[in-house]
Amino acid sequence: MVSQFSALRGCFKFGNFYRYQPHKSLYLFRSRRIKQALKRSLGFTLIEIMIVIGVVGIVSVIGYEGYLNTQKTARDGKRKVDLETIAQALENYKADNGQYPFDDPFTTSCDSSLGFVVSNALGCAAATGGDWSASLGLKPALVPNYLSKLPIDPINKFGSYSSDSSFYNYVVICDYAYKFYCGGENQVTRTSFDCTGKGCCAYGLDTRLESTKKAYSICSP
Repeated sequence: MVSQFSALRGCFKFGNFYRYQPHKSLYLFRSRRIKQALKRSLGFTLIEIMIVIGVVGIVSVIGYEGYLNTQKTARDGKRKVDLETIAQALENYKADNGQYPFDDPFTTSCDSSLGFVVSNALGCAAATGGDWSASLGLKPALVPNYLSKLPIDPINKFGSYSSDSSFYNYVVICDYAYKFYCGGENQVTRTSFDCTGKGCCAYGLDTRLESTKKAYSICSP
C-alpha cells in the first residue's frame, strides 16, 4: 500500500483513475524562471544604461558645438555687414569732401572699435577711448552726418590676432604708398595704393572671423 501510494505521489484520483499532477515545487521553479525572463526582457543591465548615458552625452556635446558654431557664423555675418556699412559711409564722406577721414594728412591714420591703436606697424599714434575714439579721425567724420553710430564688433576684444582677438580696424593712407589685403576672406595677394600727392585716397577695413579664425578685410575702390 505504501509503495502504491509512493508511486502515486503527485497524482490525484479522478473516479477510478489517477491523473498526474506536477509537484508544487515545479510550479515555483517555472514561476521564477518566467519572472527572471520578464525582468531581462523589460529591464536594462548596467552596461546598457552606461551605453545609453554615453550616447546621450555625445549627442549633447555635438548639439552644443553646433549651437556655438551657429552663433559664430551669425556674428561673422554681422561683421561683414558692419564693414560694408562703414565703407558706404566712407564713400559718401569722400563724395562730399574729396578724400577719406584722417587725423594727420601727412601720416598714416589708424582707428579701431576698441578705441585705441593696436599696432604701430604703419607709424600710427596710440590713442585711448571707449569704442571708436573721438580723438581719431573716423568717428567725428562720420557721426552723426553719415552714420548715427559707428558699428562695434560683436565681441570687440583684443588678444592674439590668431586666436581670440576680434575688433574692427580702420587704416587710411594719406600722401603715402601702401599695400592692403582686400579680398574679403581670400587673403592671398595685397593690393597696392599710391596716394602720393593725392591726399587720403585709400583705406582698409578689417576684422577677424570667428568661424574661420581668419582675417576679413575690404578696401576702398
